[in-house]
Amino acid sequence: MKHLAVRCRSTASLNPYTAPGLGDRVHTLTCAWAYANAYHTPVTVHVDRKKTVGGQFGNKTDSWNEIAALFPRDVHWKAHKVEPASEAEWMGYLAAQGIDAEMWGYHDFPGKYQTGGFDIAPLLARIPLLDAAPRPVNLPAQYVTEQWDANAEGRRLHPHQQSAVRARYGDKVTIGGGAKGGLRSSLKDIAYALSRADLHVGVDSGFMLLAMLYLPFDRLHLYRRDDGYDSHHMKRARANGAAVHDIV
Repeated sequence: MKHLAVRCRSTASLNPYTAPGLGDRVHTLTCAWAYANAYHTPVTVHVDRKKTVGGQFGNKTDSWNEIAALFPRDVHWKAHKVEPASEAEWMGYLAAQGIDAEMWGYHDFPGKYQTGGFDIAPLLARIPLLDAAPRPVNLPAQYVTEQWDANAEGRRLHPHQQSAVRARYGDKVTIGGGAKGGLRSSLKDIAYALSRADLHVGVDSGFMLLAMLYLPFDRLHLYRRDDGYDSHHMKRARANGAAVHDIV
């Protein structure tokens, strides 16, 4: 069993890192999945208390469990009821519990305050794709999935931009906040739709990161405003072969 520790402090600011959004949690467990496959070992990801409380819907623990259920048994997560003030304190706590853990970092697109940690970026360039079990979802024979409701305003397209982009594609299946039923609220239903899609079309969001688990990078068509903001996830997607379009 390999133990990986998620940083307690943000690499983009001086604030605690709380894994506030769906994408933060999907990405964390994706890192565990990529490591488990690369090194042929089960992985447990360790998180501090701040990553299990608060958030937009107040359901972080349920969300971690729902995401973890998408992976085979090689991927696990464990929460600890501590709120460390520094990475040294966090790693010291884990060591005192008998847990020999490592942190990771990103050497391709590092955060402003990133320090230490092994480079996980090469493993994220070749994420092993997941299978999705059939679900009772009514889907066309051929379609693309689409998702536009990113939480951060700077990652959303303006309405006229979105309309112009959507007109470029044929049959579309909406997932996420703009959808209804299971394609809005069930990750297993959404995963099944992604796994059968010809392409995923959308913006920088948690569902973009979920799509990376079911579709290769060259089947992601991503859009951004020329005055918008790119996360390191979007930059990495572009670098690894996703079609990223700048919209004026």
